[in-house]
Formats: sequence, structure tokens, C-alpha cells
Amino acid sequence: MPEKLKIEDDEEKAMVEAAEAYEQAEAKKEEARVALEKFKLSRALENEKYRLLDESIFPLTKSGSKFVTIGVSPLNKYVPTIKIHNKELTAAA
Repeated sequence: MPEKLKIEDDEEKAMVEAAEAYEQAEAKKEEARVALEKFKLSRALENEKYRLLDESIFPLTKSGSKFVTIGVSPLNKYVPTIKIHNKELTAAA
């Protein structure tokens, strides 16, 4: 790593410090962006666990309070899947 130059002028020192502070802020901003992207990816993968391909939804009760969902799970080797869920508790219905 090259040695830092000796800077005698106060204005030049202030400019160098400002440039270093800017670079540090940009590095932190990039770290935050990468962390956010990782979080979004983990949430997307979590949502994929519950997603079904070619799903069909049928009412299970006459009142419509419960439903049965039949579909294919892509993350589980495309096995047929049956889910029973409550309309009030899930957003899928």
C-alpha cells in the first residue's frame, strides 16, 4: 500500500478527508444494497415453497370458509400436492 502523502495545507487535508468519508459512505451504501438484495431473494425463495403450479381451488364447506387447493409443487420434484386452508387466515383464497 503506498504511503500517504504529507499534506500541509488545511484545505487540502479537508478535501482528502471529505473524499475518504464519501468513499466510506458509498461502501456502506453498497453493503446495504447487497444485504437488501439477499433479503429479497430469501423472501422470494420462502414464498416459492408454498406456490403451486397449475393449482385449482375448490370450496370444501358450503359456507366457503375452507378451501382445498390441488396443484403441483415445483420445489418438491413436481409432486402433486393437496392443501386445505382457511379463507380468513390465508391470502391465497
